[in-house]
Amino acid sequence: MAAIFRAVLAMTVGAAIIVGPAVDAWQSLPSVQYRSPEGVEYRALPDTDAVKTARAALDADPKSIPRLIDLGVAQSGARQFREAIATFTRGLEIEPNHALLLRWRGHRYLSVREFDRAFADLTRGGGIDGTIYGIWYHLGVVRYLRGDFAEAAAAFAKAQPIAPDAGELAGSTDWLWMSLGQQAGDQRVYAAPATLSRRDWP
Repeated sequence: MAAIFRAVLAMTVGAAIIVGPAVDAWQSLPSVQYRSPEGVEYRALPDTDAVKTARAALDADPKSIPRLIDLGVAQSGARQFREAIATFTRGLEIEPNHALLLRWRGHRYLSVREFDRAFADLTRGGGIDGTIYGIWYHLGVVRYLRGDFAEAAAAFAKAQPIAPDAGELAGSTDWLWMSLGQQAGDQRVYAAPATLSRRDWP
């Protein structure tokens, strides 16, 4: 995330866009994760070794929340965001108030640009456990993209003191600065939501 925020693109949705002949070697076309207003399809990658390993571990213990999270995170690494959403949803059917599952599913809803669902999960997760950095960071991103700059700034301010490392602290600080600039109407602030649509998000 920290590497992307400088270009205001720390929220990437799927850097791998697979279209056309590149998929011919695959047995089936990977799933569409998001379709842009211009009609560009953002697709998943095939299963990685990490996905296969995590799935096998989960098969051995299908109700394990840590293993469900491991699989969802591995799927996210393969840009299988909708599959990850289904995995985290499976976990929430077991533990409906698990804040970390809500953090991850909310993040993945953000990745496929389902902002209302992302907002709902992250808000609920923050109400259950306010100590999870990823909840506040991604809630700030959702609020920013919805144009709620004051609320975005508040979320990034909550993220700052619980950042897990210097990179994440820099990321939440940068987004806080952008949110405050947008709130003040500062035209020098870069990366308005329209700019964000040009690239993929995390």
